[in-house]
Amino acid sequence: MNRLPLWIISFAAAWILFLVMGLRQGFGLFLPPLATDLEIDRGTFGFGIAISNLLWGIGAPLAGAIADRFGPGRVAATGGAIYAGGLVLMAMAAGANDYLIGNFLVGIGLSAAGFSVVLAAAGKAAPVAVRARVMAVVSMGGSLGQFLMIPITQWVIQGWGWSAAYLLLA
Repeated sequence: MNRLPLWIISFAAAWILFLVMGLRQGFGLFLPPLATDLEIDRGTFGFGIAISNLLWGIGAPLAGAIADRFGPGRVAATGGAIYAGGLVLMAMAAGANDYLIGNFLVGIGLSAAGFSVVLAAAGKAAPVAVRARVMAVVSMGGSLGQFLMIPITQWVIQGWGWSAAYLLLA
């Protein structure tokens, strides 16, 4: 079996979490333009985020079980595609229903491409002697994404508008 070097697995896993978690943390920045352009109120906006978080929490163990059966790469790639699809739907939203369905997809995608699948894959690939270090590096990718993607998201929203920002993030 041809195995990838551990540093490539660690970098790829950290990069996935950087993007998935970083994009998610910037969603609150979309409230003002969505409220203005689509007349989505705070309650509806918050409900969309709640749907996403609920599906993320419910779906994570299921995604982990599916990853054990079919492989974490396939599950994370599918999750990333579903996540991107949700962002594209939100970019093209004409109203609250489109926004809520987009959040539904983002929650499912986040569960499949988030911590439960990616950390498990990195942990299984790492020898016991360096497993804690690998898990820390991969987790750091998610934390860095949460820190760095906020100003990038704000910059894109201000420069090109909310719809283009969702498309670019997708």
